Amino acid sequence: MKKIWILLPIVFFLMACEKDNDVIVRYLISDNASGFYVNYLDENGNLVSETVDVNSAQDTWSYTFKTERGKIIFTSVIYKHINDGVKVSLLVDGKTFKQGSSLHDTLNFVTVSGTVPYN
Repeated sequence: MKKIWILLPIVFFLMACEKDNDVIVRYLISDNASGFYVNYLDENGNLVSETVDVNSAQDTWSYTFKTERGKIIFTSVIYKHINDGVKVSLLVDGKTFKQGSSLHDTLNFVTVSGTVPYN
């Protein structure tokens, strides 16, 4: 019986540490009126490619998932029309972690990536 009382606090401690390691990541793409192509890493680390059509520059695209600290996050966008632009943001727990933008350049991708910070 004593062994159970010794193991119980250890189990609770490990469960608490695991929860502290989880964060919410959101990829957010905005300021685009012509549509764009996006590549991103999903919650399983798979590379996903999508074509996104928008109706106006007020439309946004986002992808939200739960992950662990220390994981790589990545999104890359290229837009369709030369007279347009795009803004790409990575948010961690609701706060802007990294951003990138482009205006009048349909030849180069806007790539924003990093490792989810530990603190």
